[in-house]
Amino acid sequence: MPTQVITGVIVARPDPPSLTQLEFASRFSLEEQVALDIAMETAPNQTDRSTLRVIEKNLLRATSVDVADPRTVLGATICVDTLVAAGLVPPQDRDARLAAILTPPDTAVVTSIL
Repeated sequence: MPTQVITGVIVARPDPPSLTQLEFASRFSLEEQVALDIAMETAPNQTDRSTLRVIEKNLLRATSVDVADPRTVLGATICVDTLVAAGLVPPQDRDARLAAILTPPDTAVVTSIL
């Protein structure tokens, strides 16, 4: 557990809640995961295809996933926006879907299993 010195006193700082790669991926339904995989190959814009591939590679490189990390938030946002564009997430549900994906692990509910 990391520590931090506060006014001369060493205080234990809890690790941020994190998920395994599988736990994080399971926050996307199988249908959503398939749509993202297809978008990596078929999105009309090369930058969009490459962005999704980079997000996937970064997830595979991670030893754990912190849902509060700005990189995780950005990646999840791009993925949800891709799902909205694919018609799997209604635009009015975008923010709620993103919030469900980024819920800290101690309060999260797994929505799918691979």
